[in-house]
Amino acid sequence: MKTVKYSIADLNFSNSIIKDYLRNGESIEYQSFQPSIEGIQEALAERNFQIEQRKTLVSVLHKQLEEVNSLSSKEHITNQIDQLKSSDVFTITTGQQLHPFLGPGYVVIKILETIKLCKEINDSSVNTKKVIPVFWLASEDHDTLEISEIRLFGDDIKFDFPDNIATGKIPTQLLQEGIQKIEQKLGNEAQGYSFFQLCKKAYEEHDNLSQATRAIVYELFGKDGILVIDADEDVLKQQFKNIVQEEIEQQTTTKIQKKVKEDFENKGWHYQVTPRTNNLFTIDKVTFERSKVTAEKYSPDNNYSPNALLRPLYQETILPNVAYIGG
Repeated sequence: MKTVKYSIADLNFSNSIIKDYLRNGESIEYQSFQPSIEGIQEALAERNFQIEQRKTLVSVLHKQLEEVNSLSSKEHITNQIDQLKSSDVFTITTGQQLHPFLGPGYVVIKILETIKLCKEINDSSVNTKKVIPVFWLASEDHDTLEISEIRLFGDDIKFDFPDNIATGKIPTQLLQEGIQKIEQKLGNEAQGYSFFQLCKKAYEEHDNLSQATRAIVYELFGKDGILVIDADEDVLKQQFKNIVQEEIEQQTTTKIQKKVKEDFENKGWHYQVTPRTNNLFTIDKVTFERSKVTAEKYSPDNNYSPNALLRPLYQETILPNVAYIGG
């Protein structure tokens, strides 16, 4: 059988900015490095990440690993986390909302692509630094409608999730009725579906959607070196507090994004996210409900969270990151 390969840039699946980005044709002032192995190697040469930040990151990852029960690759995952102590180790990150049963197939594809890219870079003879794949849980997202149902054999199975709650805090007991419906549809074959049984076990053994999703991803891909992070941690937010203060007092992101949106429109590029007056919110520590941040003054006692526009900056602040795989 003859194999034919096509460049993504030559297919009509992407909007014009993605094609320009992949072809390196029209100058895109918003990118620092080319989307290639060589570009990532250049980023590795320039990226710095403070030792104290590494210690904090490693501590959080160990803490969150301990919240996950009975992993077959725990020793390997622990060793991966400890490697981040080294100044020569960096990360390539992907992420997703916390869909029950991981959600659409492209979630797994993004994870596999991230693992594969890290392996390719680590195997490169010219590279002296190492990269580790990371899966970012969108645990502070509040769009429960987008994750509240799955489709199985043409039928929708809905989960009764509360509105406006940080999805990582959703109790796993709210998934049990939906799991029973799935089990009924699978019938006698339910025991034979290892992925279903793995997920069911995670939702039974863990308290919330963040912990259970960590368990699932680690069990599936921990042996391949993936690390999973839930960035809704006070100690991580402290590293972001200066940017938060500037955002609240000066609305920096909104001002920048208005100019960026105008530039995109002039070049005929699709602009994905609408700029808001403020790109932060807070999560109540008891109810886990989200509240928009208005014109309030910055308070270091508040646990501020970034929206979709500020989240990449938060990622780059707390991770020794050199690339992100989105979509």
